[in-house]
Amino acid sequence: MIHVESMFSIASQEWLKYRKISIKPSTYDKYATVVNYHLNKLFINKDINKWTDNDFCDLFDQLMHKDKLSNSTLNTIRTVLKGILEYAEYKYDTKHIDLSHISIPHSDTEVIIFTKAETTILSDYCETHLNHKSLPIYLSLYTGLRLGEICGLTWNDIDLDEGILYVRRTVERIKLYNDEGPKTQLTVLNPKTKSSKREVPLTDFVIEYLKAYKEFCDGQPSQYIITNDSEKPAEPRTVERRFKRICHILQISNHNFHALRHTFATKCVASEVDPKILSEVLGHSDTSITLNIYVHPTREIKKLQINKIKK
Repeated sequence: MIHVESMFSIASQEWLKYRKISIKPSTYDKYATVVNYHLNKLFINKDINKWTDNDFCDLFDQLMHKDKLSNSTLNTIRTVLKGILEYAEYKYDTKHIDLSHISIPHSDTEVIIFTKAETTILSDYCETHLNHKSLPIYLSLYTGLRLGEICGLTWNDIDLDEGILYVRRTVERIKLYNDEGPKTQLTVLNPKTKSSKREVPLTDFVIEYLKAYKEFCDGQPSQYIITNDSEKPAEPRTVERRFKRICHILQISNHNFHALRHTFATKCVASEVDPKILSEVLGHSDTSITLNIYVHPTREIKKLQINKIKK
């Protein structure tokens, strides 16, 4: 018979083991972190069967207002906890707990973009500094690719004659759990979702930029385009740090790299790119995701649209 103090710990580790088969390593890392740092300690002195619906409501109230965890983290905790409780009920006949009544508010976090002036400054810098530091910036600014997707690009993924870029992989640093504790490893993975594996059309000026860069670095088909190495992709954290330094040098907003993707999406809306096409270019499964999350109308866009009204 399992000791009550270890019931949740055992159930959670078994649940993680089964989930690991069907989820991405980065998702497993996120779930394992939630179990190890947020959940296991809660059930050390109190058996699962002694928890009530009110106890779980109080728990999330504390996590939300006292611990001030982000909505994203709260949603992950609820997802993981729900999965473990359902597994424990099935495997160990623990009592049923319904978490459906626990609601996490939607995040109102503002998504930051670069201004038109800052975009011009970044673009000009990349065109006059043709190297592995400016390449990721230019690509994200004019294709909307995620940082990990750019780090995973090889010259085999770019057809300069057809003007098409193929997103086939992404690079992430994930945790590896072993007896010595979690360690991280740079890993090449499949794209984030099925829709993330996509074809991205390139503008003529991006094609010319890539041609010049390929000639500059003598890029070979199997080489990663940032490192010029067939075996080792670029480290996303290193690319992010380089980007921050460039922003500091240029004396523009010190946004994170992902702001380039947001800026691209907003620029496309301002240029009246069809939302369906933009959604596919960004690798979203649904157009509403593009419009609700990544596209943020600027004052100029609003004025342009409202001026379409005629007397």
